[in-house]
Amino acid sequence: ERELAEKSAQVQQVVPYAILENAEGKYFVARRRADSRRHELRNKETLLVGGHAEKRDWDAAKSETVFERCLRRELDEELIGIKVSDVAPLGFVNDTRNEMGSHHLAFIHKIKVGGRMAIRRQAIDQEFGRESVSWLSMEEIAKSLVNLDPWSQIVASTLFQLKMPSEQQHLFSSKNEGV
Repeated sequence: ERELAEKSAQVQQVVPYAILENAEGKYFVARRRADSRRHELRNKETLLVGGHAEKRDWDAAKSETVFERCLRRELDEELIGIKVSDVAPLGFVNDTRNEMGSHHLAFIHKIKVGGRMAIRRQAIDQEFGRESVSWLSMEEIAKSLVNLDPWSQIVASTLFQLKMPSEQQHLFSSKNEGV
Protein backbone atom coordinates (compact mmCIF):
# COMPACT_ATOMS: atom_id res chain seq x y z
CA GLU A 1 0.00 0.00 0.00
CA ARG A 2 1.27 3.46 -0.92
CA GLU A 3 0.57 5.01 2.48
CA LEU A 4 2.70 2.38 4.23
CA ALA A 5 5.42 2.50 1.58
CA GLU A 6 5.78 6.28 1.99
CA LYS A 7 6.72 5.74 5.64
CA SER A 8 8.89 2.63 5.27
CA ALA A 9 12.65 2.71 4.80
CA GLN A 10 12.35 -0.91 3.61
CA VAL A 11 10.53 -0.08 0.36
CA GLN A 12 11.30 2.05 -2.67
CA GLN A 13 8.26 2.81 -4.82
CA VAL A 14 8.65 2.69 -8.58
CA VAL A 15 7.38 5.88 -10.23
CA PRO A 16 7.38 6.58 -13.97
CA TYR A 17 8.26 10.12 -15.07
CA ALA A 18 8.74 11.69 -18.48
CA ILE A 19 10.59 14.55 -20.08
CA LEU A 20 8.43 16.05 -22.84
CA GLU A 21 9.86 17.19 -26.18
CA ASN A 22 7.80 19.10 -28.75
CA ALA A 23 8.15 19.13 -32.55
CA GLU A 24 10.57 22.10 -32.37
CA GLY A 25 12.98 20.13 -30.17
CA LYS A 26 12.14 22.14 -27.04
CA TYR A 27 11.41 20.70 -23.63
CA PHE A 28 8.52 21.28 -21.24
CA VAL A 29 9.52 23.15 -18.06
CA ALA A 30 7.19 24.11 -15.21
CA ARG A 31 7.95 26.15 -12.09
CA ARG A 32 6.55 24.93 -8.81
CA ARG A 33 4.73 27.33 -6.52
CA ALA A 34 6.44 29.03 -3.56
CA ASP A 35 3.90 27.35 -1.29
CA SER A 36 4.31 23.89 -2.83
CA ARG A 37 3.37 21.09 -0.46
CA ARG A 38 6.82 19.59 -1.04
CA HIS A 39 9.12 22.01 0.76
CA GLU A 40 12.29 20.85 -1.05
CA LEU A 41 10.69 21.60 -4.45
CA ARG A 42 9.36 25.11 -3.74
CA ASN A 43 10.14 27.60 -6.54
CA LYS A 44 12.09 24.92 -8.41
CA GLU A 45 11.59 24.22 -12.09
CA THR A 46 10.92 20.69 -13.26
CA LEU A 47 11.36 18.91 -16.56
CA LEU A 48 9.47 15.86 -15.31
CA VAL A 49 5.82 14.93 -15.44
CA GLY A 50 4.51 11.71 -13.94
CA GLY A 51 3.80 9.98 -10.68
CA HIS A 52 2.79 6.81 -8.93
CA ALA A 53 1.44 3.89 -10.91
CA GLU A 54 -2.04 2.86 -9.79
CA LYS A 55 -4.04 -0.36 -9.99
CA ARG A 56 -5.95 1.02 -12.98
CA ASP A 57 -2.64 1.25 -14.91
CA TRP A 58 -2.08 -2.50 -14.57
CA ASP A 59 -3.15 -4.94 -17.29
CA ALA A 60 -1.87 -8.49 -16.70
CA ALA A 61 -2.14 -9.23 -20.42
CA LYS A 62 0.16 -6.28 -21.22
CA SER A 63 2.21 -5.86 -18.05
CA GLU A 64 5.19 -4.45 -19.98
CA THR A 65 3.23 -1.29 -20.79
CA VAL A 66 2.21 -0.36 -17.22
CA PHE A 67 4.64 2.60 -17.16
CA GLU A 68 3.36 3.95 -20.47
CA ARG A 69 -0.26 3.66 -19.32
CA CYS A 70 0.64 5.41 -16.06
CA LEU A 71 2.42 8.22 -17.90
CA ARG A 72 -0.47 8.73 -20.32
CA ARG A 73 -2.92 8.88 -17.38
CA GLU A 74 -0.69 11.31 -15.45
CA LEU A 75 -0.32 13.54 -18.53
CA ASP A 76 -4.08 13.53 -18.99
CA GLU A 77 -4.60 14.41 -15.31
CA GLU A 78 -2.10 17.29 -15.33
CA LEU A 79 -2.19 18.69 -18.89
CA ILE A 80 -4.85 19.70 -21.41
CA GLY A 81 -4.49 19.36 -25.18
CA ILE A 82 -1.45 17.07 -25.26
CA LYS A 83 -0.99 14.62 -28.12
CA VAL A 84 1.53 11.85 -27.42
CA SER A 85 3.36 10.54 -30.49
CA ASP A 86 6.19 8.46 -29.01
CA VAL A 87 7.18 7.10 -25.59
CA ALA A 88 10.72 5.79 -25.07
CA PRO A 89 12.41 4.69 -21.83
CA LEU A 90 15.66 6.51 -20.99
CA GLY A 91 16.81 5.15 -17.64
CA PHE A 92 16.18 5.68 -13.96
CA VAL A 93 17.00 8.02 -11.10
CA ASN A 94 17.90 6.50 -7.75
CA ASP A 95 18.60 9.58 -5.64
CA THR A 96 18.71 8.57 -1.98
CA ARG A 97 20.02 11.89 -0.59
CA ASN A 98 16.66 12.89 0.89
CA GLU A 99 13.53 11.23 2.22
CA MET A 100 11.53 11.65 -1.00
CA GLY A 101 14.30 10.10 -3.09
CA SER A 102 14.86 7.31 -0.58
CA HIS A 103 11.23 6.24 -1.00
CA HIS A 104 11.07 6.46 -4.80
CA LEU A 105 12.87 4.95 -7.78
CA ALA A 106 12.02 7.05 -10.84
CA PHE A 107 11.94 5.41 -14.26
CA ILE A 108 12.49 8.18 -16.80
CA HIS A 109 10.97 8.25 -20.29
CA LYS A 110 11.16 10.69 -23.16
CA ILE A 111 7.83 11.53 -24.75
CA LYS A 112 7.44 13.36 -28.04
CA VAL A 113 4.34 15.51 -27.89
CA GLY A 114 2.26 17.81 -30.04
CA GLY A 115 -0.80 19.97 -29.62
CA ARG A 116 -1.43 23.19 -27.72
CA MET A 117 -0.89 22.26 -24.11
CA ALA A 118 -1.79 23.87 -20.83
CA ILE A 119 -1.61 22.75 -17.21
CA ARG A 120 -4.97 21.76 -15.75
CA ARG A 121 -6.37 24.10 -13.12
CA GLN A 122 -6.18 21.42 -10.43
CA ALA A 123 -2.42 21.05 -11.01
CA ILE A 124 -1.99 24.84 -10.96
CA ASP A 125 -3.90 25.12 -7.69
CA GLN A 126 -1.90 22.32 -6.06
CA GLU A 127 1.59 22.61 -7.42
CA PHE A 128 2.36 25.07 -10.22
CA GLY A 129 2.02 28.81 -10.82
CA ARG A 130 -0.31 30.17 -13.50
CA GLU A 131 2.49 31.47 -15.72
CA SER A 132 4.86 28.66 -14.87
CA VAL A 133 5.03 26.72 -18.13
CA SER A 134 7.55 27.24 -20.88
CA TRP A 135 9.24 25.30 -23.65
CA LEU A 136 13.02 25.62 -23.54
CA SER A 137 15.86 24.53 -25.77
CA MET A 138 18.68 22.39 -24.47
CA GLU A 139 20.86 25.52 -24.35
CA GLU A 140 18.28 27.45 -22.31
CA ILE A 141 17.98 24.53 -19.88
CA ALA A 142 21.77 24.44 -19.53
CA LYS A 143 21.78 28.11 -18.49
CA SER A 144 19.23 27.51 -15.74
CA LEU A 145 20.33 24.07 -14.53
CA VAL A 146 20.72 25.33 -10.93
CA ASN A 147 17.01 26.33 -10.92
CA LEU A 148 15.87 22.76 -11.60
CA ASP A 149 14.72 20.28 -8.96
CA PRO A 150 17.29 17.56 -8.14
CA TRP A 151 15.84 14.82 -10.36
CA SER A 152 15.50 17.23 -13.29
CA GLN A 153 19.14 18.26 -12.80
CA ILE A 154 20.21 14.63 -12.97
CA VAL A 155 18.11 13.94 -16.07
CA ALA A 156 19.12 17.14 -17.90
CA SER A 157 22.82 16.82 -17.12
CA THR A 158 22.84 13.20 -18.31
CA LEU A 159 20.55 13.57 -21.33
CA PHE A 160 22.15 16.79 -22.58
CA GLN A 161 25.67 15.97 -21.31
CA LEU A 162 25.81 19.04 -19.08
CA LYS A 163 28.05 19.67 -16.10
CA MET A 164 26.08 19.35 -12.86
CA PRO A 165 25.99 22.34 -10.51
CA SER A 166 28.97 22.06 -8.14
CA GLU A 167 26.82 21.23 -5.11
CA GLN A 168 25.30 18.27 -7.02
CA GLN A 169 28.40 16.80 -8.70
CA HIS A 170 28.79 14.10 -6.06
CA LEU A 171 25.65 12.41 -7.41
CA PHE A 172 27.66 10.59 -10.02
CA SER A 173 30.33 9.31 -7.66
CA SER A 174 28.25 6.24 -6.80
CA LYS A 175 27.27 3.61 -9.33
CA ASN A 176 23.92 3.37 -7.52
CA GLU A 177 22.83 6.93 -8.28
CA GLY A 178 22.12 8.83 -11.45
CA VAL A 179 20.31 8.08 -14.68
